[in-house]
Amino acid sequence: MNKSLLYLILILFLGNCLSIGHSQGFGPSGWIYANYKVGVSGGTVAPGSKTAKSCVTKVSFLLTFGDASIEEAARDGKIKKIYTVDKEGFGILNSILFHRLCTVITGE
Repeated sequence: MNKSLLYLILILFLGNCLSIGHSQGFGPSGWIYANYKVGVSGGTVAPGSKTAKSCVTKVSFLLTFGDASIEEAARDGKIKKIYTVDKEGFGILNSILFHRLCTVITGE
């Protein structure tokens, strides 16, 4: 087995050890691909409710940027009363290559 293949296998198996906590925050972690939604808290959604999203993105181990807070989503969507909070995640190669975690809120 050549060294390149060995390094690739080590990165895939040990990739999550290089991040603090679960790299995707919520939900499952797929080795090659992950795309999921997780309900965090919820109530009754009124008709005509608005939806807003705020995200944080990680690119390799080089860059992490964004604000996935509830406050940012509410400010962006001009939502004053929050009904539900959900999380959405998307990752490639066990979130080593790319990962996005979003907070999705509904309210008015």
